[in-house]
Amino acid sequence: MENSNDLDGEGIRRVRSFQERQTRRVEVHRRVRSFKTTSKGLINRGDEVKVSSKEFIQYDFVSSIENDQLNGLRTGFRKYNIPQVDTTEPCTTKTDKSDNSFFRVFIMGAGGVGKSSIVSQFMTSEYLGHCHLNVSQSEGERTVTLQVDGEESTLEFVQSEDFQDQDESFQIDGFVVVYCITERATFDIAIDLLKQIRDEVGSNKAIILVGNKSDLVRKRTISQEEGRSAADAYGCKYIELSAALNHRVDELLVGIHKQIKLKSDAENEELECKIPKGKERKSSFKRTKRFLEKVFLGHSGKDKKTENLYVD
Repeated sequence: MENSNDLDGEGIRRVRSFQERQTRRVEVHRRVRSFKTTSKGLINRGDEVKVSSKEFIQYDFVSSIENDQLNGLRTGFRKYNIPQVDTTEPCTTKTDKSDNSFFRVFIMGAGGVGKSSIVSQFMTSEYLGHCHLNVSQSEGERTVTLQVDGEESTLEFVQSEDFQDQDESFQIDGFVVVYCITERATFDIAIDLLKQIRDEVGSNKAIILVGNKSDLVRKRTISQEEGRSAADAYGCKYIELSAALNHRVDELLVGIHKQIKLKSDAENEELECKIPKGKERKSSFKRTKRFLEKVFLGHSGKDKKTENLYVD
């Protein structure tokens, strides 16, 4: 007996396909992490579960697709990465990631430096510990919404494997380059990555160099001064943390948010044709202040700024 659902059968004339039926809205629960920055440091105000609605396109399966159309159907599935699932009412989400509150961050570095562990801890204020840090992550588990000083944004963290089989390049708003403070080879790879980012992307994107596993201080092979100097050389920010102990992970998360916002604001200012005189004087004052800091404060003043993720 012939199977009417077999796409590869030579004598088959009909297959099931998708046909849009209607759109519907469903409630979606999302966790929002709230923070407040103060002169004394960062305050974690806890996590809150919010309910929002999303639009879904609902499909029916229909038949009557001739054999000469099968190649086009297969090509369409490959091009748009649509899974051929065997369900009666599949749904696909209508998402809009082009708004000014959604940002995509590329987290990169050598294998084993703790990239996934950092992202896992980003998702919650709860301390996860070693046993829950290295689980596999889906796209939803790598997207976090945070509210910083009343301003809300959503960050999606992507890694190199997310770029496989993509027809179009992802829009990247920031880069996080991670190395392990106990392994010299991972630091060398991080430096190479910083160089590539600067050569290919330029200086208009937020970039943060991260030294992970600061809890292994007795096994340290890369000093803080070396990591800081590398960040200075490539014009990016620098922080050391421990994903395993959840130490300074929140500072990095909020710092990513702040750096992307600062870079975005600076880019918008550059696009303006005319700068009011008041802004021009303010900008000139900032440049003069930075110059004086370099002259009179020396390297120590530069170091302090490099590790402050909340300023430009």
